[in-house]
Order: sequence, then C-alpha cells, then structure tokens
Amino acid sequence: MNTNQCKNCGKELEKIGNEYICKNCNKRYTRKAYCPKDGIELEKLAACGSISYWCTKCNELKSRKDVIYKLEEVK
Repeated sequence: MNTNQCKNCGKELEKIGNEYICKNCNKRYTRKAYCPKDGIELEKLAACGSISYWCTKCNELKSRKDVIYKLEEVK
C-alpha cells in the first residue's frame, strides 16, 4: 500500500497543514518518524531549513532519509 493512501478505504490522502485527510471517509492522519534501529518514535529537529531526527534510545542523530515514516490516525 502506498504510504499516502487511507488505511480505511485505500483512497489517496490530501495533505493539509501537518495532517493527511481522506476526502472519501473523513479519516485524518499524521505522519510520524520512527528509528529504523530501535523502532521508537523520533524527536524532530529543524534548523535553517534542514530536518533531522534524534533517537533518545540509541542517542543518535538520524537523517530524514533513513527513518521509517508511518501514518497514524488522529483520534
């Protein structure tokens, strides 16, 4: 499944602000980053137009290309 598809109905999601919204079934999602090594949610670091992530478990800086992104439904 494409990462920009609704988990409920499979339709393409529309990005509005920091959320991804399904116009078909009205589900809302946020995209979260996880450490590929530990699987825990990462802290986002943004400075001077650059985005990186910090893993508090392995104490390492992660490139945005290396992290695992998951869409999670907003409750």
